[in-house]
Amino acid sequence: MPHTTGTLLFLCAATLVVSFPTTAAPTTTSTVMSHPAHQYQSVEMHAKAKAHYTITSQGINNGAYSFQDEAERFCLQHNITGTGFKYATCVVQLIHDWIAIHLSENQLTTIPPTRSRFTPVSATPTPSAHTILSRRQIHEMYMQYIHKPDSYGHYHKDQIFRFKTQHPPHQLLAATQSMDMPRVFIVTDLNDWLERRHIRPTVVLSLNRNEPELLCTTLQQHTTILDYAEYVPETEENDLHFLDLKRKDYDLIISAQVLEHVQDPLLVAQNMYHHVRPGGFVFTSVPTYNRPHDTPVHFFHLSPMALATTFKRAGFQIVELGWWGNSLYKEFLDKTYTWPTMDDMIEHYGAEASLQNDPLNTVQTWILAQRPMEE
Repeated sequence: MPHTTGTLLFLCAATLVVSFPTTAAPTTTSTVMSHPAHQYQSVEMHAKAKAHYTITSQGINNGAYSFQDEAERFCLQHNITGTGFKYATCVVQLIHDWIAIHLSENQLTTIPPTRSRFTPVSATPTPSAHTILSRRQIHEMYMQYIHKPDSYGHYHKDQIFRFKTQHPPHQLLAATQSMDMPRVFIVTDLNDWLERRHIRPTVVLSLNRNEPELLCTTLQQHTTILDYAEYVPETEENDLHFLDLKRKDYDLIISAQVLEHVQDPLLVAQNMYHHVRPGGFVFTSVPTYNRPHDTPVHFFHLSPMALATTFKRAGFQIVELGWWGNSLYKEFLDKTYTWPTMDDMIEHYGAEASLQNDPLNTVQTWILAQRPMEE
């Protein structure tokens, strides 16, 4: 499709970086919100953003430029830098809008909505280790699972308030006081996801003991069999690259902060696939930014896109994906070389700034993935 069509599509997009009161929002399946608070609020600036995409779209389409590089360049050129978060949300929203146009130009007329309810998915064969997703598949996954609305910037702050007022189990509440701050969001997300989607795992495998995820309300209430597959360095027992347990019908596998310590995350994800029943789930969390630890057995940091791609290539369907981070957490980590608790962060930076989720400064990402149901 010629670039002039891309221009028209940009004008028609329902989720622009800025909303204009004179423009009615057309019907769309995208769930992303507009950003009326940005400096980027004039028709003139809107036209400049449209023109920028039109000029660079050929380079983006052939891979010479990335959507993020171009969005960052545009926001910097036009001084959309009032705050770090304002800049980050502007960049991320531009990425969303331009990918939407890119997919539309390739005749995908709607953006697949994020599923709001649990629905079993049909069986698909496990891809081989050599399965590579197309650029279009990558863009679609980004739109459906990685890109979040502006409200995600303070979602976890609100979530913590809800969590504490819901009277969670004492052990779980106590554990959140001492754990690394992003881990609190990981655990509360898992707790929410299991409850909201009515997932009731009775047979659970954890790759480590004493994980706080095991204290989630749903697991405490419904788990009747809890197995462990802890790695034993001396004997290499339970090496996840060669995992072959007797039981291969788990309802849920919990892999917390593990994949960064394996040589082949894709192979490990495939092995987990073969240890859950059809329709079963895997919950995994990994660092996107971290200090070196467990050297020399510390191989990877995975971005949200890397984690999603790994599980998709392993044969799973993505059910939920979360991420959190900000520059203040990185600053604390780099200066002190310790993982701060929530109290540490709030004491140093205040609650509002500490809990803010910045899409350009992710430090942890986590996923709930499902093995497809057999027909």
